[in-house]
Amino acid sequence: MPNFILGRRIDAFPSPSRTVEAAKADGIAGMSYAISGGLNHAAAVRPERLGIRMKRLALVGRGLAAILLTGLVSPLIFAVGFAAVGLLQSGRRDFTGIAEFVSAVWFVGSFIALACAMVIGLCIEWPKSYWLMKRPSGGWLVSFLISLFAAELLFHSTPFIGIGQGTAQTSDLAGDLIFFTSAAAIGGTCSAGFWWALVVRPGRRFA
Repeated sequence: MPNFILGRRIDAFPSPSRTVEAAKADGIAGMSYAISGGLNHAAAVRPERLGIRMKRLALVGRGLAAILLTGLVSPLIFAVGFAAVGLLQSGRRDFTGIAEFVSAVWFVGSFIALACAMVIGLCIEWPKSYWLMKRPSGGWLVSFLISLFAAELLFHSTPFIGIGQGTAQTSDLAGDLIFFTSAAAIGGTCSAGFWWALVVRPGRRFA
């Protein structure tokens, strides 16, 4: 015969052991749900963070490539142009000597151009590119003028410092100004072009 308490059968009440087991089961289910939800959230966030990190690393690599190309291409253009001007003035056709001259000027100028490209790239081009990447379009003329002004200011600081210290020769001042102006114009143009093509435009596409 079943026993009754307050009108209910005794076996209708859950036993303590069954209640504990159900609580444990509910707790384990809740923990597994929380863990799975956390893992799913982490799995969803991790690719996004990884993608942002990869984009930043790609832009840094492109910036270093722009510095390297500026330091190598600009002295080559300057050496070829300088040799062409000398060839037109002298009228000689010694192409072997011209090749040696271009190679020597390019080799020596690469060290100077790399140092200047690194200074301009880190101090001017990188902040400027970061600003331009936030703009949806345009800005090439402004970018070119800023790079050109920075290169001219950097290159012309050498003769003006010499004048201030009294070590510069005023007889060659005009020739030095033409020399540094031409070199700075080529370097600034190359720097603006490489940073625009390698950093600004890809950065706008990935933004």
